[in-house]
Amino acid sequence: MNPLGSVCSELDVPKLFACGPEPMLIVVKDFAITESIAGELSVESYMGCATGICQGCVIERQNGAASKHSYHDRYSLVCLEGPVYNASEICFS
Repeated sequence: MNPLGSVCSELDVPKLFACGPEPMLIVVKDFAITESIAGELSVESYMGCATGICQGCVIERQNGAASKHSYHDRYSLVCLEGPVYNASEICFS
């Protein structure tokens, strides 16, 4: 078992919190989903304006209710709606 799994197995109600480089967040997200552990990830993004106007800090998110052509349902602005997301909510490309 990996170290993260060992720590989580010792807790009654584990919850993961992570920030760091994207490859690490991908591994933490996959672990949280596989083990059905709640988790929150703080993502990093370049922000041109930090107000949402430039649309430079978008991240794709999973939204079962999103229509196929809805940009606002499929993507999130990290500067306004983040940078912290539920692990199961975001998609890394």
